[in-house]
Amino acid sequence: MANLQSISQRDLTRSSILWFSIAFVLTIVPQLFIFLPPWVAVIFAICFVWRIQIFRMKIGYPNGIVKFAIIASILGILFVTKGNFLNTEGCTILFMAIYGLKFVEAKTVRDGYILGCIGLIALASTYLFENSAYLFIFSLVIFTTLIAAIIGLQQLGYSLYSKKALLWNAVKIMGLSLPLMAILFVIFPRFPSMLPNMNKTDGEQTQAQTGVSNKMEPGSIAELANSEKHILWAEFTQTVPQTKDLYWRSLTLDQFDGRAWHQSQTSQMFFPPRYQVKSRVGEQKYSVIFDPSFQKYLATLDISQMDDNPNARHNPIVSYSDFRFEYDRPIESKIQYSATYLPSVTLLNRADGKAGEGDIQQFLQVTDNNPKTTELVETMLADDPSKTEFVNRLLQHFKQDGFQYTMQPGLLQGRDSIDQFMFDAKLGFCEHYASATAFMLRKANIPSRVVIGYLGGSIDRNRNLIEVRGKDAHAWVEYWDDQNGWIRVDPTTAVSPNRIDLGIDDLIGELTGMGSSSAWDRLSSSFSALKDRIDYSWTKMVLNYQSSSQQSLLKSLFNIDFISVFTLVKISIGLLFSFVFVQAIIFFKPWRRLFFNANHEYFRVIELSNKVYGLQLSVSTAPVELSEALIKYLPANDQEKVQNMADALVKYWYQPNASNASTKDVKEGLFAVQKLLKGKNVRK
Repeated sequence: MANLQSISQRDLTRSSILWFSIAFVLTIVPQLFIFLPPWVAVIFAICFVWRIQIFRMKIGYPNGIVKFAIIASILGILFVTKGNFLNTEGCTILFMAIYGLKFVEAKTVRDGYILGCIGLIALASTYLFENSAYLFIFSLVIFTTLIAAIIGLQQLGYSLYSKKALLWNAVKIMGLSLPLMAILFVIFPRFPSMLPNMNKTDGEQTQAQTGVSNKMEPGSIAELANSEKHILWAEFTQTVPQTKDLYWRSLTLDQFDGRAWHQSQTSQMFFPPRYQVKSRVGEQKYSVIFDPSFQKYLATLDISQMDDNPNARHNPIVSYSDFRFEYDRPIESKIQYSATYLPSVTLLNRADGKAGEGDIQQFLQVTDNNPKTTELVETMLADDPSKTEFVNRLLQHFKQDGFQYTMQPGLLQGRDSIDQFMFDAKLGFCEHYASATAFMLRKANIPSRVVIGYLGGSIDRNRNLIEVRGKDAHAWVEYWDDQNGWIRVDPTTAVSPNRIDLGIDDLIGELTGMGSSSAWDRLSSSFSALKDRIDYSWTKMVLNYQSSSQQSLLKSLFNIDFISVFTLVKISIGLLFSFVFVQAIIFFKPWRRLFFNANHEYFRVIELSNKVYGLQLSVSTAPVELSEALIKYLPANDQEKVQNMADALVKYWYQPNASNASTKDVKEGLFAVQKLLKGKNVRK
C-alpha cells in the first residue's frame, strides 16, 4: 500500500503531459464550434500556454489564491453573460473551465488519473449538444489519445515511452471497448436531462444562425439568402411533393407596428387548430429531423397533422390555432417528429368554419402610416371588387409595375418603409412583398397575416428525402375568406415564379449568372451531398433509437413485453462488470499459472530478451548464461529479478526433489522477468 501511495505522488511523466495536452486541445476544438462561447476559448488558450510553460520549467504551478480567483472570475463571467447558468449549457461551460484549470495544475500521477477521468467526461458532454457521425469518429481519436495519456502514467521517471507502442496499445484498448459501447447503446435506458434547458430563447438574437425568428422586418429574411445553416431533413413515405407545394410553416405573425411584424399575445395562446379535409388525395406521412434552433418553433408542411407516439408518456409538441407547432422547450439538440401531410384542407378559425368579430379583429389591425400605399389600395377598391378580385389586382400590380425580386434589396428606413418599397425601390425579397401584401389587404378590410417558414429544399427523389437550409427561408400571406377560410397568397409567384417552381438554388444561379459550375464545384457538391447523407443516416439511427424503439427491439429479441428502467440499469451494470472481468482474464492469463510449464515460460523469456536487446540466444541457453547476458543492460533492482529467476530455475531443474516452494519461486521469477522485458519493449 505504501508503495502504491508513493507511486501516485510521483510527478507526471513528460510523455503523459504531452498526450494529455493533445487530448485537451482535441476535446476543446469541436466544442468551440458547437456550444462554447468565445471567452471560454481565451481561458483555454491561457491554460494551454501556462501548461506549456510549466512543461518548459519557465513558470510554476498556480497556488490556491490564483485558482480561487480563476474560478470566481469564471462564475462572474457566466453570471453576466448567461444570467442563471444552472442549466445544461451553463453547467457544461463551467465543467469545461474546471477541466482547463485541472489541466494546468496537474502535477502528480494521481492528478493524471483524475485529469484522464475529467477528460473522458468532457468528451461525453459534447454529446449533450451534437451527435453527428463525424463527431463520433473524432471522439474515437480523442478517446484513444486520453487512453494513451493514462497508459503513459504507468512509466516512472522521465524517460519517454515509444509513441508508436503507446498509441498502438491505446488503439487496442479502444477497439476492445467498441463492442461494449454498442451493447450499452442498445441496452442502457434513456434518461431525460436533470438540468433546465439553455437560455437561448430570443429568436431575434439567433435568427442569422438558426433560421427564421418571431419578428420580420425589411431585410430580416434576406440575411439568410446565403445561409448554408442546416435546418431539417424530411423523409417521405411516398413521392416527394413538387417544390411549389413545399411550404414549411413555422410561425404566423399578426401584429404590425408600422415596420415589423410580430406575434401578438393572442396568437401565442393555446387553442387547437380547426380545419376541414376536402380530399385525401396526396396525403402521406413524413418524418423530420430538426436541428437545434434554441427556439420552440418547428417546421411542418402546410398543412400537417402531427402523429402521436403511442409509446410516449408525454407528447412534447404543442399545436396552436394558427396551424403552427411548437416544442415544449427550446430545442437545444436534434429532435425527430412525424406528421401527415394534408394537401387539400380548408383552414378554419372555429369548429363551425366561421369567424366571429372578436376572432378576426386582430387580423385587421393596421397603422396609419404609408399614405401612398393606402391611396393605391383605395384606387383598387374604387369599383368595390370581391376579395378574390382585389388579391388578383394586387398580384397583377406586382407583375406589371416593374417590381423585381432580389437578394440584396438594400435598406428601407423610416416610418413609411412600405411606401419606399412600393414606389421608390421596387426591389425586394420575399418579406418585402409579404409585408406589403398583408398591409394592403388590411387596408382593404380583408383580415390577413404573415406566415414565415421555408419553401422548397434540396430534393433527393431517389430516397424521397428533402434537406432544408437557412437559405430556403420564406414568407407568404394568408387572408380570411368567409366561405373558404384562410387562403394562402404568395406574392413572390407574381414577381419571381422560379423561386416557387424551381427553388432558391436555381434562383440564385439566375440572379447571379452562376448557373454553370466547374468540375471542382461539382466534385465539391458531390462530396458535400455524400457527407450530408452519411450524417442523416447516422442521426436517424441515433434519434430513432429511443425508449420505445429500445422496448420494441428487446421484445423482438427476447419476447418480453416490457423491461423496466431499473432492470435495464442492472443489466447494463452486469454487462459492464462482465466485460471488465473477461478483459482481466485475457490480460492476466490465469490459465498459464494453472497449467504452468517452466520450459515454455523460459523459452518466452529468451524470445523477449532477443527481441528487446537484439540478442541471439538459442533455446538451449542455460539460466546462468541468460542472466549474464541480461544483467549488463539492467539497473540494480532489475538485475536482482533476473538473478532470482536464474537461481530458482537452477534449483528446479538441476537439484533433486523439487518442492512446491521451489515451483512457486520459478513461477514468480519467470513472470517477473517477462513483465520486466515487456516494459522494456515500449521504451525508445
